[in-house]
Amino acid sequence: MKNFFNKKFSTKTKLISSAISLMLIVCFAITGTVAWLVDKTDTVQDTFTFGKVDIELTDGQTDNLWSIVANVSNRDNNNNKLIPGATIPFDPYVKVVEDSENCYVFVELTEVGDPRTYFDVASMASGWQTLSTDTTVYYRTVTTQTDAQYFPIFAPTDWKVKTTLTNTDFAAIQTTPTITITAYAIQQNYLIDANGNAVTTPEAAWALINP
Repeated sequence: MKNFFNKKFSTKTKLISSAISLMLIVCFAITGTVAWLVDKTDTVQDTFTFGKVDIELTDGQTDNLWSIVANVSNRDNNNNKLIPGATIPFDPYVKVVEDSENCYVFVELTEVGDPRTYFDVASMASGWQTLSTDTTVYYRTVTTQTDAQYFPIFAPTDWKVKTTLTNTDFAAIQTTPTITITAYAIQQNYLIDANGNAVTTPEAAWALINP
């Protein structure tokens, strides 16, 4: 009887002991703290700015880089009288605004009535080149600068009317001579055409502007 009691007590004690151990394990699992190896760097902040390509087209300099003659007898705003021997101040230029990205600058000329044939010299200024795909479009490459850049379109900037012209020549003119100038600019770097190919020539860049 005693042995049976001892066995029964011993078994009960083991069960209680096991239950307490299990409770301790559960408690450790719930309340125990886990320490990981953790590190943290200092922050790095990158600020992104916007690139730009910005140009202006002006008929006549106003900031003393070229002389400007206004309200003279043979010049009235954009109406220029063709008088044999007269000098017409005609100095259109392209201004590339400061901090513009590397770019192609294009000048498209639309001429009616052959206006340049009435002058002794009226050619493109230095630095302009003709597109191989369009002889009415001239281009130049411009590198970014912190200051504005100015590019005259024609040379010279004073056009002298031919002294050989007569009343008969003028009477034969059927169309009023005019020159229309349009300037364009497009970034030079990172250009991609419609097929995903890198654009590396001014002709390909012009095709993006005037497809």
